Amino acid sequence: MRSVLGDRTAVFDDGGRKLSITKDGISVEGKKPFTLSFSEVGAILPMRYCNSNMLYSLIFRDLQGKNMSLPDLETDTKANGRGHNIAETKTLLLAFARNKLGAEFPNSIDSLDLPIGFNLKEKEIRLSGGCITGAKHSIPLTAIRRVKMVTNGTISNLGIYTKEKGGFFDFPDMSIPANELTLPILEAAMTRNTGVGIDFSRGDGFAQKTSEFMIIRFLSADFFINEDGSFSAEWQERVCDRISAYGYEEDTLLEQAILL
Repeated sequence: MRSVLGDRTAVFDDGGRKLSITKDGISVEGKKPFTLSFSEVGAILPMRYCNSNMLYSLIFRDLQGKNMSLPDLETDTKANGRGHNIAETKTLLLAFARNKLGAEFPNSIDSLDLPIGFNLKEKEIRLSGGCITGAKHSIPLTAIRRVKMVTNGTISNLGIYTKEKGGFFDFPDMSIPANELTLPILEAAMTRNTGVGIDFSRGDGFAQKTSEFMIIRFLSADFFINEDGSFSAEWQERVCDRISAYGYEEDTLLEQAILL
């Protein structure tokens, strides 16, 4: 994958708090200072990120899925008048995802071994050996034929299906949290398998008629471009074109930061 941030540090200053983001972690200066390495983090819960447009609260979970003893980090605390107010939050989530997925993603998707989420039913959900595995279910990436985004703005899940068409009772074979790791993994798997990506056609039951806002909040076209700007397969270029059409890519987000 390609990274605009690279080895630099992005510093966001809201006037009372400085948030510094690198490829390896973050540091916060202000009333509640702390430093955190992504190697210690198993998941990030961005509260209010999918049902509001400012003042999100990030909760960090450790590698066992337990909340870390850190202050909640409030991000994008001020309106910017630029549509989706997500520069700090999305920059952090993209940096975390790149750290976990690695520079060789998506070419390395079948050899990755990492936790990608936690929920009550599956406990730890892991991508390993080309399979998504939880406590109750395990699905090979190559068996996936449909993925549906289901969100109400507070809880967001990805329903994974191994059948191309559903019947009257069209229940997913597995449901996992939608986050900055699961979204690029399943978008890659779906497009590689079927030529189309995740189904974002379902709204949140409120103001959003579709769930395409989740693309803007979590995904980056750069995830699917090789470090040298090339593509290893046609499907990667297809994903890149699809995601880039929504904007809010890392280069525009970093216009609101000081780069060191």
